Amino acid sequence: ALPGSGLSVLFDTIRSMHDAGFKNILVLNGHGGNIAPCQGMWGQFLQRREINLQFKSYWDFISMEEATPYLETNRFPGHAQEFETAFAMAAFPENIHWEGVDYEAAKLDIQSETYRPKDPEYFLAGRDFSTPKKGRVMADVAIDWIAEKMWSMMAG
Repeated sequence: ALPGSGLSVLFDTIRSMHDAGFKNILVLNGHGGNIAPCQGMWGQFLQRREINLQFKSYWDFISMEEATPYLETNRFPGHAQEFETAFAMAAFPENIHWEGVDYEAAKLDIQSETYRPKDPEYFLAGRDFSTPKKGRVMADVAIDWIAEKMWSMMAG
């Protein structure tokens, strides 16, 4: 789907929540590809809905200082890398399936010139360094910060 489709659904959801009486809405993002489209439209969302409307990614609630003691790669957040894989192993382990994954046979074709040289290392980090224990610690930090954010939004 084009970004406009997702943004339309998001705006309709926000509008419905506002019409139902919600005055504080935190849109909690979980995908890096959503950041730029949402940032590009957020001013219009705020203008149309004069409410306490905020957009954050779940990893925004974890500081580098809180994450790096648990990350051997020091890469944060990083798609399908150590942080994200460990987080997933803790949050929804039933969705982690290693069987049939052949890392050595994978053909990496990253288009970004700056990212391409490091991709093999990042690619293997999810498999080699991620653990549910690391993910649980970082998820707990994020959950605590998100709860604190919600309480502060509701307090005004």
